[in-house]
Amino acid sequence: MELWAYGNRWSWENPPDTPPVQIVVVLRDRAGNEHSVHVASVEWKEWWLLHRKLPTGLQPPVEMIRIEVNGGWQSEWREIFLDSVRFYREELRPLQFAPRPKRNLTLFEGQSQGANTGPGKLPFPTRELTILPMHFSGAFQVGVRQEGANRYAFVYEGKDGTLVYRFDASKGLNGIRAEWNGRAVWNITQATVRFGQDEVEPTLTTVRQQGGIITAEYADGTTLRLQIVQKSLIVDVINRSGKATELHFGQFTGVQQPRAMYIPYITYGGSHPTVLLSRAGNRWLFTSLWLDWYRSNGSEPYGAEYAAGEVARINGGVRYHPKTDGTRNPMFERLFLTVSPMLEEVLPAIANPVGLHAKMAVDRLWQESWGPDDYEKQMRRSRMLRAYGIEKLIQCNHEISWRDGGESFTLRTRAAPGKGGDDALKRYVAHQRSLGWFSGLYTNYCDFAPVNEHWNPDFVQRQSDGEWRPAWPRNWALKPLKAVEFDAVLAPQIKAKYNPNSAYTDVHTAVQPWGYNDYDARVPGAGTFAQTFYAYGELLRNDSRVYGGPIFSEGTYQWMYAGLADGNYALAYNNRPLAVEPLLPVFDLYQIHTKECDIGMAWTSWFCDAIPNWRAPENIDRAIDRFLLHTLAYGHIGWLVEEEHGIQRTCRSYYMLQQVQARYGLLAPQRTAYWDGSKLVSVSEAVIRDLPRTRRQLYVEYPSGLKLWLNDHPSEEWKVAIGSRAFVLPPAGWLAYQKDALLSYSALVNGRKVDYLRSDAYIYLDGRGEMFSTPEAASDGGLAITRLAPNRLQVIRISGKERFCVHRPFGVQGAVVSCRAYDVEGNELARPVIHDGGQMTWIEPVPGAIRYVLEFSGKRTWGITPERAEVIAGGKVGVKAQGVSQARWQVENGRYADGSVRADSDLRPGDTVLVRARAGDETREVLLRVVEPVCWRWQTGGWQNPARLLLRPAWRIMPKAGERMTLEFSATDGWRVSPPTLSVDGGKLPAQIDLQVETDAPAGAESVLNITLRNGITPYRTALRLRVVETQPILAELTSTVATWGIARRGEKEMPDPGGTGALYYTGDLPVGGLTKKGIFMHPPYIGGVGYAWAELKPLTLPNQPCRFHTFIGIRDGGDPSDGVWFRVEVIDVQGKVHHLAEGVGVQGSWRELEADLSPFAGQTVHLRLIADVGPNDNSTADWASWGEPAIRLASPVKVIQVQGEEVSSR
Repeated sequence: MELWAYGNRWSWENPPDTPPVQIVVVLRDRAGNEHSVHVASVEWKEWWLLHRKLPTGLQPPVEMIRIEVNGGWQSEWREIFLDSVRFYREELRPLQFAPRPKRNLTLFEGQSQGANTGPGKLPFPTRELTILPMHFSGAFQVGVRQEGANRYAFVYEGKDGTLVYRFDASKGLNGIRAEWNGRAVWNITQATVRFGQDEVEPTLTTVRQQGGIITAEYADGTTLRLQIVQKSLIVDVINRSGKATELHFGQFTGVQQPRAMYIPYITYGGSHPTVLLSRAGNRWLFTSLWLDWYRSNGSEPYGAEYAAGEVARINGGVRYHPKTDGTRNPMFERLFLTVSPMLEEVLPAIANPVGLHAKMAVDRLWQESWGPDDYEKQMRRSRMLRAYGIEKLIQCNHEISWRDGGESFTLRTRAAPGKGGDDALKRYVAHQRSLGWFSGLYTNYCDFAPVNEHWNPDFVQRQSDGEWRPAWPRNWALKPLKAVEFDAVLAPQIKAKYNPNSAYTDVHTAVQPWGYNDYDARVPGAGTFAQTFYAYGELLRNDSRVYGGPIFSEGTYQWMYAGLADGNYALAYNNRPLAVEPLLPVFDLYQIHTKECDIGMAWTSWFCDAIPNWRAPENIDRAIDRFLLHTLAYGHIGWLVEEEHGIQRTCRSYYMLQQVQARYGLLAPQRTAYWDGSKLVSVSEAVIRDLPRTRRQLYVEYPSGLKLWLNDHPSEEWKVAIGSRAFVLPPAGWLAYQKDALLSYSALVNGRKVDYLRSDAYIYLDGRGEMFSTPEAASDGGLAITRLAPNRLQVIRISGKERFCVHRPFGVQGAVVSCRAYDVEGNELARPVIHDGGQMTWIEPVPGAIRYVLEFSGKRTWGITPERAEVIAGGKVGVKAQGVSQARWQVENGRYADGSVRADSDLRPGDTVLVRARAGDETREVLLRVVEPVCWRWQTGGWQNPARLLLRPAWRIMPKAGERMTLEFSATDGWRVSPPTLSVDGGKLPAQIDLQVETDAPAGAESVLNITLRNGITPYRTALRLRVVETQPILAELTSTVATWGIARRGEKEMPDPGGTGALYYTGDLPVGGLTKKGIFMHPPYIGGVGYAWAELKPLTLPNQPCRFHTFIGIRDGGDPSDGVWFRVEVIDVQGKVHHLAEGVGVQGSWRELEADLSPFAGQTVHLRLIADVGPNDNSTADWASWGEPAIRLASPVKVIQVQGEEVSSR
């Protein structure tokens, strides 16, 4: 049946006042039985053609008796439109497809090439051994020997040890076990070739050895072929009967202390193939088991992530689903099974070429226009960004440049008419390219709308049951073999008409190749996910060739497609946010980063949304700094941070990344290591010690000489030395260095975070609100300096409130001849007031100006130079005249004597001292900023130590050793402070001062902490306002702490989810009754039996104080009517005993609260378990169980002291 429906909501907007109603067609057959056919959940606007097969077994004649629209619980009137209901018998006529270039490898004997039978060869894979892991361990030798009847040993002998895989052919796959240096590593059990629900032990018929290959044949038609290459046992599994339904990889047993490790970016979406870490004697070893996707003939792989006791599952298997004609493809699979003491040696290689135009992207940042919906507005915005010096940028459009509303947005060569049509889009692309940017249009050959001019129902993918495959709302999924044909025709037309030099080819790398597997039996390669992979890979490579510049796709499966596009969003739609995952970029750095330029950590909010309350003013800088740090750690090109977060942060992302990424793009790391608190250790040792999770302090070195130190530790600083110079990297701080070419840091200077980059291309600095002086310039905000000509500088003043200073970088010399100021549109403004000292020039900002151009004389000249640019009231600074024998001195707000300037004692911080010198008819001027002698920063002890106040002074004075100063501390309103005084030696200024501030006052009470510094000149007083507040702290956010999850069917034991059960788990935004909360989604199993889904959280050490578990429970919006979900919370104590804590029923339409007392487990390390059960009726319909904002909180509010602000006085 078909039905046209005009919808009223976009699913991604999830409007709370317009629920997603269900359209159901009810039929009555000849026997009078009614049959409900669920047609759609309304998740689109405008017209879409709905299509459904009728249930099998209907007895004709069949009558449509009604159409139901269910789930409209809103109170206001809503409407949808239905039209053209049609019932018909499909005619599945033969289809024709152009033969594609051959796959660049030798397939198994008898394996079909699918559609890849045409002339030429694809450029991938790049080698026959495809995903064979890398080898780093030096010389080795391998061999195979027979050890008895049907038993063989595959032996690796190298400098790092001896690895033996033993194979008992009589047991099939379960006859494989591994040893390292004579110690057992694991045995494989429960691995099998399945035929429907039947599992039988293999019966060996023959086994033979030919050179280094062992071939074993079994009575069920299965053939195993084994060989060893490097440390990998390569296992081919073949069954040509067409009856095999699944190759199940089983599990490893006999493992010691197993951990299943997720490797960032290796994902199957809902599940993940993982890496096993376990012990063999006293040696830690890594094990991996990878499916060769280049050779696979399967329909759908699935992963596994489970380790407990002596059992581990690290990869699931691969299924063979029937095509639409009911037949299955023969089984052809290759597995790579690898054991090594080195993590890098068990990760799969990606056998793709480097992106065709990836090299053109290495020095450019990237940003989406997210449209544009208004070309003129976007062009003005782009000119503004370009005026801030953002020159190296790739900007791509999104889909709305092709549509005005909800019409088709793919397979189009005519731009949206409401936005000005083709002429407007041509002008827009030309304008963007004129800025020196790459400009790319949106394309997408996955989503196929029935209103598209190329619509043909035969071009829609078929699922295994013959249904059309749905895609993005109001679209069906286009056949991959039609996608590659359309791209070959339409991409050149788009290039010729609009002349873009980049492209965003959406979706292709974001969908599972097996999720877009076309089962239509009329299609070559039907039912094999490899056919989709090869078609999409060819399409991406073609786009790069046609557009003549770097092209990008959406990401998630870039680990498979790396290098076929030139880059992807650096995201994975797998609910494993990298902001909270261990900092482990090793796979990306070796395999993805070397082939393409992935973008940022996707966009800013994609990464930062995993950080609680990250948009708050007190959190945003650290969150975005972590975003930039991870971009560097994973070797990506930068995402240009959006201006909505402030132009200062936009420019910081550009200037702090551009020159660094240009030096590491597409290069494999030379060394990757982790800081353990005292030394750098290897990746493998770090993983064994859990440093990527606990310390998160990473060092990466590239063959270009570039070195990166990246500190993502949640609280500790990292002190790094380059030669004699020391850098203090705070949390979310980093250092980049390349000898004689680059120095960049986001680090602490005088106790505060600043940013700096020096290269031949530009100099950038940002004092983040306080004056920051470098050898090239000084500013309290962002400055970017470039050389326009031998003695001409451009200075872009990005932010700041005070005047700024420019020295003589890039070899310019001489006095300033002219200084001109320009606004964002390039209009010249009033001439700035400058104070030129000959070697440094202070510039008074001109309102509205962002760009300053300074011309210098180019001649060596005399100048005056202070020993520092800051002075305290009453303090003294040495000032010298250089290049002239005598000068006449004049000082405003101070006096000159004997080569020094002493500031007047009544000056306040923020005032200036003007020092002027005259020689002949020339004048030189410098400014000295008056600063407080010490700037106080603080950290309170929080609820754990509410009386503690840790002061971190940033000293601005440098008294000599032996000079004594006194600090006095007192509080008003009877608050008690200790110590009351502190004596300080001028040669040993303290970096922190630990105070105890105590009070019995109630919440809301306030006090003033007075700090007085006596240094023999003028007493300096600082007042900190204190306040008692009552809070109930959140001790742990639990959304991202799930360690493992699985299912239990009624009457059966719990197990990790094997896939195919209907169960689901993910984290993200969960709307219930229109109110969205972040949390955990779980759907209990319903295929093969109902029951419950469970999730076990990572170990959690509870405080000694009483605390509680708290969450909201409900059923996510959008489903059919549900009878509710039974939610249950359990805890596993230190003895392993399970305790029931709380339970409740979650319903549709509203959140309910659920709490559990954890006081009996205070001070213990426990595991929480969350369970979502279908309930006593065993009805799993729409059991979209949602745990909203699960957290651990203190049981009762506590009083803590907060610092409210600072006031400074010099008297």
